[in-house]
Amino acid sequence: MRRSKRVLVGSAAMLVALSLSGCFAQETPDATSSPSPSTTPVFASEEEALAAATEAYASYRLVSEAIFADGGSDPERLLTVATEEQYGRELTGYKELASNKLHAVGKSFFEPPTLQMLESSGDNTTIVFYACVDVSNVDIQNAAGESQVRPDRVDRYTTETTVVLHDGRLLVASDIPWTGESLC
Repeated sequence: MRRSKRVLVGSAAMLVALSLSGCFAQETPDATSSPSPSTTPVFASEEEALAAATEAYASYRLVSEAIFADGGSDPERLLTVATEEQYGRELTGYKELASNKLHAVGKSFFEPPTLQMLESSGDNTTIVFYACVDVSNVDIQNAAGESQVRPDRVDRYTTETTVVLHDGRLLVASDIPWTGESLC
């Protein structure tokens, strides 16, 4: 895989889980899904859809990273870039940060994603992609500035992310570690 431009990112629940525990459990998504034909395409091409989803994902990661750097305060900011369901999943990580008086320092990145599925029918559009996320420059610190990152943390991992069109906006509906072959 060739090196490509990296994009600034951050996600509270994922960073907390990976940094503090060093391991994680997740569902294995169905990689055999195939795109369904669209009756009214929202995007002119798969490339256009992936570009729009990548932009939505970058915004999601920036907001999440800001909340993470703020120690989990004002987590409702995520609702501007994520569905309520995804906000609920992330909220657990933000609460853990706040209760343990932890915060993030540094920036994480993701490489341009690979499209897994585009499904568009009428007003419903779903874009699923894989991204390689790098958190090697992110430290999780306590109030005294001491690192809480475990030495066995996985610094680069693949996510499967779903972005949906909701009320005319693309929102992140899920962002989970991928258990299949790594893209990193």
